[in-house]
Amino acid sequence: MTTQAQVALRVPDLGTGIAFYVEQLNFTLAEHDISSDVARIITSDGRRSLVLVGPKAGDVTSSFIEHAFEIKLGEVLNFLHADVDALHATLNQDHPTSPQLTETRWGDRLLTVHDPGDNLLRFHTLARHSEQEWLELYIGGGEELEAAVAGLSESALELSLRPDSWTIRHTVHHLADAETRFLWWMKLALAESGRLHTPDWRRASSGAGNETLAAAFQHPKRTIAPSLTLVRAIRAHIAQLLPYVPNAWECYTLDEQSTKTTFGDLVVGLTRHLLEHVDEIVATRRLHGR
Repeated sequence: MTTQAQVALRVPDLGTGIAFYVEQLNFTLAEHDISSDVARIITSDGRRSLVLVGPKAGDVTSSFIEHAFEIKLGEVLNFLHADVDALHATLNQDHPTSPQLTETRWGDRLLTVHDPGDNLLRFHTLARHSEQEWLELYIGGGEELEAAVAGLSESALELSLRPDSWTIRHTVHHLADAETRFLWWMKLALAESGRLHTPDWRRASSGAGNETLAAAFQHPKRTIAPSLTLVRAIRAHIAQLLPYVPNAWECYTLDEQSTKTTFGDLVVGLTRHLLEHVDEIVATRRLHGR
């Protein structure tokens, strides 16, 4: 295959998998290598490229791009979509696990779908809030996180939603890692709007993914108090800068492909990221009666 893709999904029958993505989800079939039992498809918005891997395929590493990964059963692959309600109306409801529509407490509409390989796909129609509303959600995130873990003992921090999912302790440290990784990006956008910037994890020399950081920083062994303080402090620091930067929300950086990322994009992304994990912590506490 001549074009590399970011994510690989295994399906029990490649023809059935292709039909599902093309006919049900309106993706585009870009390449189909029958001899290798591998196909490349492109999302309906043209933004992402995926590899479908049939049962006869061997090592598909050559079909991947840098830092690509294979989705495992139980993991969720997320997509943006203009109107998940309209997509839901067109889907075949005959799958044993029917497509599910839900809404987050911050207003995103979510459609969760199982493909023929039982891979979990989640389509997001994003909430439309004003800049001020997003900023209030962003700035208040530190307090939400602290409230979510309030009163938990050290042993309760080891609880998780599933045996293979992160513990509450790991999640808190992960959120602190994310805030620090994005802090400098946000400040570059504010200070030098229009400058070139590629995040470290997109570079060939960088392998600093979530699990790498967790192992290097010994997430399971550390108390969470400093990480909670760090999340709140970073968000307060960003909030203090904004009155001094005209049109802060529209300040932006560009990567090597001239893709623009605005300060507003970063705020909204970090806001969602933290709130999603807070909800996971709350769900974990509820599951274990804490």
